[in-house]
Amino acid sequence: MSDVLISRENNIITIQFNRPEKKNAITGAMYDQMSEVIEEAEKDTAVRAILLKGTEGCFTSGNDLHDFMAFNMSDTREELESIRFLRAIVPSSVPVIAAVDGLAIGIGTTMLLHCDQIVTTRDALYKMPFTELALVPEAGSSYMIPQKVGHSKASDLLLTGRSFSGEEAHDWHIATHLTESFEDCHTLAEKLADDFNHRPPAAIRKSKKLIKGDMKDIVARLEQEGIEFGNQLKSPECAEAIQAFMQRRKPDWSKFG
Repeated sequence: MSDVLISRENNIITIQFNRPEKKNAITGAMYDQMSEVIEEAEKDTAVRAILLKGTEGCFTSGNDLHDFMAFNMSDTREELESIRFLRAIVPSSVPVIAAVDGLAIGIGTTMLLHCDQIVTTRDALYKMPFTELALVPEAGSSYMIPQKVGHSKASDLLLTGRSFSGEEAHDWHIATHLTESFEDCHTLAEKLADDFNHRPPAAIRKSKKLIKGDMKDIVARLEQEGIEFGNQLKSPECAEAIQAFMQRRKPDWSKFG
């Protein structure tokens, strides 16, 4: 069975992470598949909304570390597949709804910044552990998280990788709807997506573009983050972080600096 399940029903495209044995960690192949779907949806005016969801207890644990290791050791790969995914979802005029239950780690949190409605369970767990892996923020999070929660809290979340709950995500306006269970979360997200079948499609897409406004700053930050992320991913610091994670030990930062 595919690691990403793609379905289309009643003009709604559903993208479901389907790798529960790996906590729905996202591989390069999964990013390519999702990117293609989102790019095609942008061209298809019959598509009313895109619904992103995971499995019970796990939205996604973020990027697959084995892909990171392969990139770290590669002399030829210049860009992660996640960059294409971001270039597809960030400017999309199609409404994007996310249903988040359980883990939402790394890009599992930051991709939500580019969704229009986010339904979360109260006890979902969000975390942006970039510096713990000797990486930098991605997906425009260094630009958008401070806008949502303020500079000090953004520094706390992004510099330390502190986790936070679905209730906190809702309080901080990262999530738009709060639910108590996986079933309630997915049911509400599906209803929100279907609601766009009852609204004027051209007006919705044009309105979303207006809401997003001039994207020059966010696009510039995405590119800047992508360069720094790629550089760090090939750094000795990141190699130590990944090795330590795989060996289930604390990284030794004393040899850097």
